[in-house]
Amino acid sequence: EYQLALDKLAEINNPYYLNQINLLKPDYEYAASLKANPIDFKPRNLTFVNTIHDDYFPSITADGLMISTTVLAPKWMGDAPMQHQEDMYVSHWNGTKWSYSEPLPAPMNGYGNEGSQSFSADGRYMFFVQCSNRENIGSCDIWYSIRKGNKWSNPINLGEPANSRYWESNPVMSPTGDMIYFTSNRPNGLGGKDIWCVQVYIDDYGYLKTYNPQPLGKPINTDKDEFAPFIHADNHTLYFSSDGHKGLGGQDIFRSVRNDDGTWSQPENLGYPINTHGDESGFVINGLGNKAYFASDQLENRGMKLDIYEIDLPVTIQPRTRMVYSPGRVYDIQTGKPLQARVEIFEGATNKRHFESITDATDGSFVAFLPQNSHTNSSPKLGEVAQPEGYENNSSFLTPNSSLIFALSAQREGYIPYTMSITTPGDSILVGLTRIAPGNSITLNNLYFDYDSDEILPTSNAEIHRLSLFLKRNKQVKIEIIGHT
Repeated sequence: EYQLALDKLAEINNPYYLNQINLLKPDYEYAASLKANPIDFKPRNLTFVNTIHDDYFPSITADGLMISTTVLAPKWMGDAPMQHQEDMYVSHWNGTKWSYSEPLPAPMNGYGNEGSQSFSADGRYMFFVQCSNRENIGSCDIWYSIRKGNKWSNPINLGEPANSRYWESNPVMSPTGDMIYFTSNRPNGLGGKDIWCVQVYIDDYGYLKTYNPQPLGKPINTDKDEFAPFIHADNHTLYFSSDGHKGLGGQDIFRSVRNDDGTWSQPENLGYPINTHGDESGFVINGLGNKAYFASDQLENRGMKLDIYEIDLPVTIQPRTRMVYSPGRVYDIQTGKPLQARVEIFEGATNKRHFESITDATDGSFVAFLPQNSHTNSSPKLGEVAQPEGYENNSSFLTPNSSLIFALSAQREGYIPYTMSITTPGDSILVGLTRIAPGNSITLNNLYFDYDSDEILPTSNAEIHRLSLFLKRNKQVKIEIIGHT
């Protein structure tokens, strides 16, 4: 009752309360303005995903084909429930509807609580939190599992310094695979729970090593609680929950955009009725940026049970960049067998990485993500539609023009690296690798020359850099350069 609160403030005449009134009034006015201007909001209950228990912390792969939830279900001892336990469930999209949600098998779900899970953008990794595990470094630790075909590996503790002797939760991996965002109450933050990030290296077998943990600091973190981060597949748009920024009361969901210089824009409230006077958290978005998923116990009369809901996300609060996904597969060109390899996608001129992962060890598959329209140099405000540099307006959406060139690199030890240009984001990608052997050749598919000239263009820099790294790592390799016109 924000307007009623403002009316009551106006009735107070005692000057003793003047400072407190001056502090409260702007917050009440801001909340009242949000409620007076509701966003378009038509939530749909994901009936097949939800169970008869509490369902929360949804996580969806960027391609929108797999969703996971945390479920609080009774733990039975004989015929009687002894207590409740958190387990992770998963559901798959078959093109028309979601499959019934089913618990992940052991060892993903064990005897303790497992939850607050998230997928990497390509669905290759699942991160989750385990508490009271004897192998934990702190009270609650971040764990992960690697998908191999249709199976998941045994859970692996992410280790230090991502985990500490304090409390860690809400892990989410960047689409570039080089950063994990999480929540922690460890020292050196701004107070309460803060959002942190830690850098990640993926080794050639898909295992993760972390280093250099840092709090995001201002303007994201405050002296109150910030938690449940979600980084979109564009690697620039961050959604999170907080009770330290202006809102409608309790914990609200906010959006912030990372600028090209690494700074974050001032967090902006997603508005009413996504946010209410209660607590909102666990807000995730698909790769295209047009659908969001969250948990609520307030939208329907379902006995105050938490359910997962889907909404069409208004354009005003969508991520700054639409992303499209390209499925791919890496194989041995001589035998046809699938290969586990490192796949990168980057901009040819700047070497800026957009995606990196290790392909599936079972079938050699990967899912890469590219911007349907690239990022801008400054953060757009909510409700603002920005036209990025390097793109031109085409009908109702932005598409890349020919000046922005994406390149793919696939590498595996013992094989000649493969590179290719990506001209149509969203197409399937098939990559055949050839073993290092006398007589085998490497084609530089991302080498560009000026018109009617032998001058190499800057868009070739990333290709040349990767070739030099390959030769430095494989000093026994001697090459003969064969040119053609």
